[in-house]
Amino acid sequence: MLGTNDAPGNSNMNNTNSKAEQESNPSTLNKIPATPQSQGQGKRKHVDDEQDSNPRPMVKARQAHTKHPVHWALDGNLLLQFGDTRFKVHRSRLTAESDWFELLIDRRAGTVKDGFEDQKDIDLVIEKMDVVDGLDLFYLDFEDGPSDGEFADLLTAMNFGMYVQQLNTKPTPFLTFLEFLCRDYVYEPPKLETIHRLLASSSYFRVWRYYDFCVQFLCQLFPRAIPTVPDVSPHAAYGVILGREHGIKEILPRAFYDLARSQPRAVGADNGVAEEPDSPTIDIKDMHCLLDVQKRLVMSWDEIVAKSEPTCVAATRYDCGTAHRLTTILASTRKRYPLDPMVGIREILKTKLVSKEGYCEAASEKVHAELKALGAQIWADFKKWISVSS
Repeated sequence: MLGTNDAPGNSNMNNTNSKAEQESNPSTLNKIPATPQSQGQGKRKHVDDEQDSNPRPMVKARQAHTKHPVHWALDGNLLLQFGDTRFKVHRSRLTAESDWFELLIDRRAGTVKDGFEDQKDIDLVIEKMDVVDGLDLFYLDFEDGPSDGEFADLLTAMNFGMYVQQLNTKPTPFLTFLEFLCRDYVYEPPKLETIHRLLASSSYFRVWRYYDFCVQFLCQLFPRAIPTVPDVSPHAAYGVILGREHGIKEILPRAFYDLARSQPRAVGADNGVAEEPDSPTIDIKDMHCLLDVQKRLVMSWDEIVAKSEPTCVAATRYDCGTAHRLTTILASTRKRYPLDPMVGIREILKTKLVSKEGYCEAASEKVHAELKALGAQIWADFKKWISVSS
């Protein structure tokens, strides 16, 4: 037989009274046994932040992050994060363009065996990945890898396309490649800063289509041919930097030559040319190289003068026996192009040596032949001066 205190109704009443006493007496609250919630777990986490059934050693999904303002596809199925910036992209598009991301996704699916390129980096990314709302989230912070801005430029190139300069020349394999790009790209000229960032991201993630475009774009900007006009590219320093960083040797001679023959702007001078606010600076090694080649270019004028003023030693059918001189033209041309012997030679070759300067036909032919050969030799030597093989 139950006692009075053991009756179910009394039990409920006692529990209610006990709870009321605890609430009215704050000192008794400290005696309540700690529950999981009062031990610091706090409120239930949002459903988006719940861990999967197999938590990984490093879970970063709940870290503060910012959605990229442009590259956040509502129907995307892959999350990528650089620093605090998160991207939501289409996996199929990325793997179709990038060898690196194709390996990452296949490795994640377990379809790639050991021994592939970039295995160390890709395995580390998979080890630290997370899953958010059913989507894979990969953290792509590499010490030597692209930044979020560089990756954003790559996505922009993939989404909106790039500018392809129209060329009025005969079809070549190079033009065929450009025509292929023309079908996909919007004609909007990229800035050199964009090309710089796109080279960094496309080379790292092996998106060769856009890397090749950047190389071809730079090759148009800094052609291999011997310079014949005084026009200097305002992006010469960028050309040197990009050529060195990415091993694009074909653009280095012209970029270096344009940089070497550029006339420095005097302090306080206003020549009406707007300067770039963030003009890049070449490294100290290339700076020393630049000073050296400028001295060599100035010294090459001595040989140009010697080749331009031949002496016919005997009066024969092919030799007038005269010491030909071109003093005025040589002096003015040398003064105008002290660091540009290639254009200087071209200006001298425009001179009508026979009709205007009294040269005989033999001397005129000799001057033209020797100056052309000298120009080619200076250009070949220039490549050696900047440590670029032909």
